[in-house]
Amino acid sequence: MPLITLLRPLLGGVILWGVLLSPLRALEPLSPAQACLLRSYPDWIEKIEENRVYFKEGSSMPWDDGQIKSYEEAFLEADLEDQFAFPYPKGREFEVPRMEEDSSRLRSMEFFKRLYGETPKEVKRSLRRVPWLPSLQKGVSVEVTTLNGIDQRIERISHQIEQLPESLRGVALHPSGGFYWRNIAGSSILSMHSFGIAIDLDPKASHYWLWDREKKGQVRYKNTIPLEIVEIFEREGFIWGGKWGHYDTMHFEYRPEILCYSR
Repeated sequence: MPLITLLRPLLGGVILWGVLLSPLRALEPLSPAQACLLRSYPDWIEKIEENRVYFKEGSSMPWDDGQIKSYEEAFLEADLEDQFAFPYPKGREFEVPRMEEDSSRLRSMEFFKRLYGETPKEVKRSLRRVPWLPSLQKGVSVEVTTLNGIDQRIERISHQIEQLPESLRGVALHPSGGFYWRNIAGSSILSMHSFGIAIDLDPKASHYWLWDREKKGQVRYKNTIPLEIVEIFEREGFIWGGKWGHYDTMHFEYRPEILCYSR
């Protein structure tokens, strides 16, 4: 049973993020989460050892920053370990996590900046505009990075969605964006769109927790995105925002390490 689950009864239901046993880590082999990170980015990561991730270009960063955090604090300043606190629910059969348990929504900004670029200028060097559902429409494309073969993955996703019945593929016809350097709405941290590794489908056919809270005064999960489309994205390494308590059903982002660690 995960340590965080064992701690919940002792903490009165408040979930803390971070590691209490960090000194023991140096004596242990790679954790399943560390193994997934290493396996997912073989062109970037040399090794993970003694609480540090070593990159092939010579630099390194901590796996765990040693800080105990609330969910809100982890959202703003996640380390690599925070991202794996709760496994992502891959596949059609899933329960939407509670809002404090959607850890795949947490991202280590330091890590993703090392991979894709620290500034818009750096990210743009690797962008490519990919035609989107070209057999069904003309002139529609999404701009994504070529790093980690993400542009090729988007091409394959587009082709597979084109093969779906018309009743299922309609929500994918009007994507609202790929690359866009900006902060996540209502926050001070960068969106994954900033790195060209995310795509949003038609917002008119989607539901977003923050919109619901602002318009209706409450957050109640809803989804109209066909799970056939979700499965296509997941096969190519993209997680879906519809599997977050902070639901964002139009949103998909390339996170193979999270899918590797999924249940």
